[in-house]
Amino acid sequence: MKIPMPVFIFAIAVAPTLASPQSPSTTLDSGFDICPDRPSQPDWIDKLPSRDAFQGAVIQMIYRAQSYQNVIEAGECSCATRFPSWERSVQRFNDNYLGADRNGLRDARNEYRAQANETREAAKALCEDAGNW
Repeated sequence: MKIPMPVFIFAIAVAPTLASPQSPSTTLDSGFDICPDRPSQPDWIDKLPSRDAFQGAVIQMIYRAQSYQNVIEAGECSCATRFPSWERSVQRFNDNYLGADRNGLRDARNEYRAQANETREAAKALCEDAGNW
């Protein structure tokens, strides 16, 4: 069977998006052993059109960095401290990155990833002591 070239090219182009999850980042929605009552990630983040999905990745990374920072600043790791509401992260994104192009979003994601990586071990130690890691 010979497949017409435009159909074949289209199939190759969309296959990765059909086979992979919409968001490259892990979501914090369900099935957790630790802090199972944590706030869910806003549904609309997973429903962003593929051209805007990078925005969701930035919000997720802001949330992660803020979460670790909260733990360190509080000096404790309760579920409420480690998993706050998503509102602050969404607001920070809206205030600073909403109109950013893809390069600006990539830079923001990398900045927050670096912050999270810098604070992860200190937050982890506090959370392990509290049984919340």
